[in-house]
Amino acid sequence: MADERKKVVEDEWKSLISQKLSRAHDFPPSFLFGAATSAYISVSYHILLFVAVLQVEGAANEGGKGPSIWDAFARTEGKIIDGKNGDVAVDQYHRYKEDVDLIAKLGFSAYRFSISWSRIYPDGMGTEVNKEGIVYYNNLINYLLEKVNTYAKTLNVTYVNAFSVRTDLKTSD
Repeated sequence: MADERKKVVEDEWKSLISQKLSRAHDFPPSFLFGAATSAYISVSYHILLFVAVLQVEGAANEGGKGPSIWDAFARTEGKIIDGKNGDVAVDQYHRYKEDVDLIAKLGFSAYRFSISWSRIYPDGMGTEVNKEGIVYYNNLINYLLEKVNTYAKTLNVTYVNAFSVRTDLKTSD
């Protein structure tokens, strides 16, 4: 069953890649088509809506990364229905070249990603810079410049868990 599902997904991607952006000619030449991800995305809509937490980087315990408040939240029993967390996610930390290659094959000319504060400042206070985190983002940016030419970065404002503990930051249930 898993092999059948994998083949269906691969066929869908091949179809998308072969089509690229078939309607791109409908937009001005300066228009940028792109993709976007976030180290951790938290979206919360209040009345009658939905809460989602999505992590793409993975490598939660690798490369000198400190725990974020979302890491702590997702590991708290009962907070996530199926008990999953973002420790591996889609593993962009290890597979960023595959992701960027796919973005380029799809014909996108831009990619927006976020920089995880807890990967750069694992202590949560900005007193310790994680060189492995800097290397990861530099490698990602250099590969984007080589393959896609345009990128935009944002600083993920998810607090590092050490910061929230030191400041007694409370998260709502």
